[in-house]
Amino acid sequence: MPELLKKMYDYRMAIENMRAEVTVTRPTNTRQPIVEKMTQKFSFAYDKGRVRCDITYSTLGVSNVRLYQNLSTPEFYVVRQPFPRNLINNDHPVPVVNDGNSLSVRPPLEKPFETLDPRRIGTDFCGIDTIEITRFNYDKLLDSFYNPQGENYSVSIDVVDGEKLYKVSYQVSTTGGTNSYWIDPQKGYNLVRAHAETERLGKTINYMVTLGKFSARAGDIWFPQRISYKYRVKETISEEEIVIDSIAFDVEDDTPFTLAGLEIPVGYRAAYHINDGSDARVGGEVKYWDGKELVDKITYAVEPVSITSRRTFWIINAIGFALIALWMLIKLLQRRRN
Repeated sequence: MPELLKKMYDYRMAIENMRAEVTVTRPTNTRQPIVEKMTQKFSFAYDKGRVRCDITYSTLGVSNVRLYQNLSTPEFYVVRQPFPRNLINNDHPVPVVNDGNSLSVRPPLEKPFETLDPRRIGTDFCGIDTIEITRFNYDKLLDSFYNPQGENYSVSIDVVDGEKLYKVSYQVSTTGGTNSYWIDPQKGYNLVRAHAETERLGKTINYMVTLGKFSARAGDIWFPQRISYKYRVKETISEEEIVIDSIAFDVEDDTPFTLAGLEIPVGYRAAYHINDGSDARVGGEVKYWDGKELVDKITYAVEPVSITSRRTFWIINAIGFALIALWMLIKLLQRRRN
């Protein structure tokens, strides 16, 4: 790995504490047109190895629906999924709104950044992919960006918009493609643009980053403000516009990294895997949130189908039966008159 790429990585990894609010829109997605209508908001918190990521989305007239909560700490790893994982796809484009909730409390991750690390925003050479966020593989990401299998590295000076940038290029031995990165040494060795091309696959990626300067106790930090990402494979096009709405460093608040900070409703049921050491999404011990901690028993628990939903179901059925009975009564009276 060239020293320049390592400097960029080290600059970001030196950040010990941050918060970020991020909005993602997709102007074009020819593979999944429904995704074009979707706006996603990411709320990130990071503090010395503890990572929190909440995701909400707006689409098809439904606004601010929470899709995921991920929390990774040295004590546990939590995934809260208020809606089914396959919430949006081409076969079922309308969100399914029910109480099919899940809360999974698991042992700490061996790779603590399986939950997306906000320090890496604008360095991943890829868009932010909500659907796969809980499968985020940190080692694989490092391999893809700081490619240890790269060969024929070259470093040159390139002047872009009046700024002298370092251009790092290399061939990707696994695909035969070429990756190029433009790095600004005056702005924390941050990535400001990137280009990848794999001719035999017909694949190209263009990545543009607009940086901003933010204050922190240790001094000013350069960090992305806007990212434009475009991915093309033959005729399939995927675009993302990533805007950092707000960012803050050195925030002294541990609440986001606690179970209470997830704002779990009292009586919420959880699959608890700490004792069995499992990383499964289902099974485990059944525990309930009592407002302060997870307990074995509670007087009330959230059911898979809410009481309101059940009441609505029975009311609709009762109205239906009443209308049928009324129709049959009218027919009977008509026959008697005839």
